[in-house]
Amino acid sequence: MQIEIEIDNYISFDTFKERKAARAIIKDGDRFLLVRGPEGDLKFPGGGQEKGESLSKTLCREVMEETGYEIAGGTIRDFGTVKELRKKTGTVVMLSHYFTCCVTGKSEVHNGDYVPVWLTLKEAFAINSGIKDYEKFPWVLRENCVMEYLLHNRYVSIYDDFECIAGECSLTCCKGWKISVDDDTYTEWNASRKKSTFVRDGERIMRLNREGRCPFLNKNNLCDIVATEGQQKTPDTCRLFPRQINDYDDCREYSLVSCCPHVIDIYRDKAITYNRDGCEELFLVRDRIFDYFADENNSIVEAALLSFYYLVSDDFDEKELRRALRNINAPEVSTVEECNELFYDLAVNYVKEGLYKDFLLPIFELSDRLQNYGIKGKDIFNFSKEWHNYDSLMRRYLCLEIFSNLYLPDYDKRSMTIALQWIIMEYVTIRQAAFLTWMREDELSYETMRECITVISRMTGYDEDDIIEYMESMFEDIIFEPAYIVTLIGKI
Repeated sequence: MQIEIEIDNYISFDTFKERKAARAIIKDGDRFLLVRGPEGDLKFPGGGQEKGESLSKTLCREVMEETGYEIAGGTIRDFGTVKELRKKTGTVVMLSHYFTCCVTGKSEVHNGDYVPVWLTLKEAFAINSGIKDYEKFPWVLRENCVMEYLLHNRYVSIYDDFECIAGECSLTCCKGWKISVDDDTYTEWNASRKKSTFVRDGERIMRLNREGRCPFLNKNNLCDIVATEGQQKTPDTCRLFPRQINDYDDCREYSLVSCCPHVIDIYRDKAITYNRDGCEELFLVRDRIFDYFADENNSIVEAALLSFYYLVSDDFDEKELRRALRNINAPEVSTVEECNELFYDLAVNYVKEGLYKDFLLPIFELSDRLQNYGIKGKDIFNFSKEWHNYDSLMRRYLCLEIFSNLYLPDYDKRSMTIALQWIIMEYVTIRQAAFLTWMREDELSYETMRECITVISRMTGYDEDDIIEYMESMFEDIIFEPAYIVTLIGKI
């Protein structure tokens, strides 16, 4: 976020005096922590940087002084800056650095007429919008700009919970898959003679070593570039992952992807939600589909079919469809056999390239044997009992996928239908990988589930063109018959 505000007029030869401040964006559910002034004006907690202070120290001090809350360790994230030009004695340039963070403890602050309050952004923006005296309350214009920015952007609920754990990660993102190098990084690296360390076959992707690791990943699973030059010298992919940012005509969305095991650790314990302020038709379509999957009263197959029909039917009748869903017949063996073929087809090229071999190769070989010798119903029954221990985890996985990837910029309903089908295919491929691992190990631990979700998410992280190309090569019609969705998900 970069916002520039001009308050009052100034002339080109005015003397500029720069001040810095740190301000906190603190959220709990749909409410934000704000400070209310004696005349009802609202602002984010924070204030000016004192001599010798870092911005993070300023933030912690100001939040404590103004609200009585303590910022939780390790939760401070840079959000953006607001540059204000104010005419006072000379022209003041106020640089307000905004950070997202979490707080702990209980507020017991009694700071005169200034009171900490928790309000929704809509409530706060409505109050501040009634204040027009910017000379008396110059901060209101600044805070309104930030509130308006937040109101026009959507965040998945766990977005600010993520912080890279680097060398402690159970499955580093610097191993086993292609990392693209953006133009700016490519130009800079090429100028400093680093080109040969990452160019592969003329493509702008990292050239992995024989172990499938990034050449800059050291033995401690830490990045040598970050250690010696700073994170700003790494490619955009490395700085952003596993965050995903989608830009639409009138808003921006911030999400996370399940290609990172730490993201899965986060939503293992937290439900997936997001702020809903859009009224554009396809956002509302996504909202409804998200709700189908989030509702624990719907089985996964019910949620998938309700969503599918909602996308493709002109005369969608939810009550009638729900009655029909009660009589779904999906033989478990047929489901697992179909999913086994799907897993095999998705995995074969990764196995040939030696990627994720410790995880993939044993279950790929088992998948091959099962295609020849068949699958026993008893095994499916016993696996199903283990699988359902992770119903909540997988439902959250699906909800995150729907928010992140069901409706991307420039999508129409047909694109959303294809995306939904792909999400379903990802889900059943994860389940098949879990089934194959369970058959080998006779147990299904959380660590195994996390690895299945992470690896399959990386394997299936295609863009729309690649998804369409894959589906056209695999299926007669790129839009599935409902019966095939029933077969894929089944009643396992």
